[in-house]
Amino acid sequence: MNTRYVAGIIAAVALGAVLVAGCTSPTTTSPTPSTATSTAGTHDAFLDQFVVSMERELRNNTTVSAWVSKWQNGSAVSIQATFRNVTSNQDVYLNRTVIRFTSVDDATNYVNNNTAGYVITTNLTKVTSLPYKAYQLTKGSAPTVYSAWTKVQIRNIRVDTIEQIDDTVIVDSVGANPSSVVATS
Repeated sequence: MNTRYVAGIIAAVALGAVLVAGCTSPTTTSPTPSTATSTAGTHDAFLDQFVVSMERELRNNTTVSAWVSKWQNGSAVSIQATFRNVTSNQDVYLNRTVIRFTSVDDATNYVNNNTAGYVITTNLTKVTSLPYKAYQLTKGSAPTVYSAWTKVQIRNIRVDTIEQIDDTVIVDSVGANPSSVVATS
C-alpha cells in the first residue's frame, strides 16, 4: 500500500477527530445508574438539549449522513454518526457516549480511571471541540472545568478521545472504517 495514501488517511481521520472532538477506548465503562443525575425513566433535560446542540454543531461544520442517538438511561446517551471529511472527501464514522454525572468530582473520578494510555490534549482540543461549543451554547456560559485526552490508533485508523466538560463526560471513537470504530456502549 502506498505510504502517502496511508499517511493521508491517518491525517484525515485525525483532522476529523479534532473537528468532532474526542474519542475513547472501547473498554471504557459506563456509570451505574446510581451515579447518574436522573432515573432511567426520564431523560436529563440539560443532557437532552446538549445532545441536540452537538448534532446541530456537527451539521453546521460537516455533511452528516447519519445521526442516531439511543438513551442508555436517564443520564447517558450513545450516538452513532457518519459524516464527510471535507479535506479527504471521505466518510468518517463516530461512536460517542455522553454521560452526565451528579457532580464535577464524579466526572473527574471517571476520567481519571479511564484515561490510561491517552495523551492530554486540553489546550488543542478546547479550541476545536464541537462538544465544548455545544455545551457552552446549551449552558449559556463557558464551563468551569474542561479537560481532554486523545489516543491515536494507527493500526485501526482510529482516534479515541475523552472530554470532561463540567459534570459531563464525552467518550468518542472516530475512524475511517465503520469496522474500526468499536461501539462505546
